[in-house]
Amino acid sequence: MYTSIETLYTLFLQSSDIVIDSRKIKSDSLFFALKGTQTDGNKFAEAALQQGALAAIVDDPGLKDTKGCFLVEDVLTTLQELAIHHRKTFTFPVIGLTGSNGKTTSKELLHAVLSSTFAVSATQGNLNNHIGVPLTILSVRQNPDYLIVEMGANHQGEISFLSGISNPDYGFITNIGKAHLEGFGGEEGVRKGKTELYRHLLATGGHLFVNGEDIKQTSSVPDSFPKEKIHYIYPSPHLVTNHNATFLTFVYNDNMYESQLVGDYNISNIVIAIEIGKYFGVKEAEAINAVTRYSPSNNRSQLKPWKGMSLIMDAYNANPSSMRASVQNFGHHPAAKKVLVLGDMFELGEWSQKEHEDMVRFCETFEWEKVILIGKEFKKCTGSKNNYEFYETPEEARPTFLQYENSGAVVLLKGSRGISLEKLLEV
Repeated sequence: MYTSIETLYTLFLQSSDIVIDSRKIKSDSLFFALKGTQTDGNKFAEAALQQGALAAIVDDPGLKDTKGCFLVEDVLTTLQELAIHHRKTFTFPVIGLTGSNGKTTSKELLHAVLSSTFAVSATQGNLNNHIGVPLTILSVRQNPDYLIVEMGANHQGEISFLSGISNPDYGFITNIGKAHLEGFGGEEGVRKGKTELYRHLLATGGHLFVNGEDIKQTSSVPDSFPKEKIHYIYPSPHLVTNHNATFLTFVYNDNMYESQLVGDYNISNIVIAIEIGKYFGVKEAEAINAVTRYSPSNNRSQLKPWKGMSLIMDAYNANPSSMRASVQNFGHHPAAKKVLVLGDMFELGEWSQKEHEDMVRFCETFEWEKVILIGKEFKKCTGSKNNYEFYETPEEARPTFLQYENSGAVVLLKGSRGISLEKLLEV
């Protein structure tokens, strides 16, 4: 009754691409009718076929006799199984990465370094979940030299599951911090969840790249992991503490370089990219050129002028670890007029109120022109200084924020994606 993976794989090889949004259908696309919280992709299967899709993969029995529709028990599970089937055909190395902070930046830097010498495919944007990882695997049609797969998680077992789909040959963790505490069940749960990548690579005979200065990483490497397959990287000797510089500077073999990233916390992302690149044969000069030319986007450590202010946009995501690092780095910025704008940190569960209160207290250890705190969680907090303002939404905070137009102020915007701090700029 249900279509076999072998039949679907034949269709996949004939298709132009995999599509899960019927509005993005191209000629000979293979449409997977996924169910979402708001929509059921099965309802758009016939429209996808009319728009030129080669076939539609559906799990609504009512479509089993519709020409062009191929019935499966569950579309999402089938997408994942098809990715596993396709992964088995790869003859090139797959590099997997995860971590609490900096995953996408680290992935982009590594992609830039390896691409200076090799043909490289990588996760697009942050398609790093149970849907994004299969789509990343299935996006590979021509054999590259390397594939970089970013894996995200908000609960234990997820990295193990995604590793089972991508089956990386090499892997690294950017860091292990206070992210998704609610889903992971606390800090120890985060450590166990992220290091599932280590255990997967142990079971499959893979290699690890480990930040040798990160005790959470080094202490989590299984004792039985072959020593010759562990490659330690040490970022701190490359850090230049130069708080008069706008961008992060670093030193490599006695030469100083300037990146286009903001924040000392990015030094590990830069060094990991260079060292992994060199491990795979990229020349040092090419690796350094790649990381210095890399310019961030999508509100990640991104510096941009706006209405007479200099905005440090780091508002794509936030958790206590990443926010603390951003605030600390900004606290040392040489600007005479610094405005700190923070948005709520999501998915902290029972730890939320304490983490937000702790963040306010941490902010108070620095001097600011103004502190604007936005979100329902920050609104519950109290500030001991009269230049702290608390708002529930970006819209409410906008008039205060706009007081700094044409002031020459440097402004840090840091918050979880769901708080949408970019709405402050929608004037």
